[in-house]
Amino acid sequence: MSYRRFGYNKDKTTDVRNEIASWIKSLNANYVLTIQFPTEKRSTNYERSKNMLRSVMANLEFYLLGNDWIHHQIPFVAFCEKGKFQTYHYHVVLYNNDVKLNRMRKAMHKVFHKTGFDTCILYLAPFFTVNTPNYCTKEIYADNNKHFDTNNIIISQDLFGI
Repeated sequence: MSYRRFGYNKDKTTDVRNEIASWIKSLNANYVLTIQFPTEKRSTNYERSKNMLRSVMANLEFYLLGNDWIHHQIPFVAFCEKGKFQTYHYHVVLYNNDVKLNRMRKAMHKVFHKTGFDTCILYLAPFFTVNTPNYCTKEIYADNNKHFDTNNIIISQDLFGI
């Protein structure tokens, strides 16, 4: 996932980021969740980190919705980002749900307890308490034709193969 793959163009990148940010804003977004994995589980391997994301989000859905979560899930869009040590973490925009913040926090704490992750690496906030759309797109780069690496954006249905 590198902008070098596409021959970076600053103006086209700005256009693409703005289009994606507009799309994010058009969702009925409730929360933004940042998931960083514990130091010993962080990975420079994209597929491995995506599998960890899948596990965390499946557990979250289970704690919020029960056994039938796969049929009535909370939709989300995850944005993959490389940190300063080149390991992956995710910014997840959850939308179209009526889950209260306190219940969401309790569910995330259960997930992190189950997985052994430290809750200090968890950040959960109502969607518009941060500049989420622009922050989520900061590692998306485009070329002259507005091509960009779509692996940076993971939709919940794709993550779970629905």
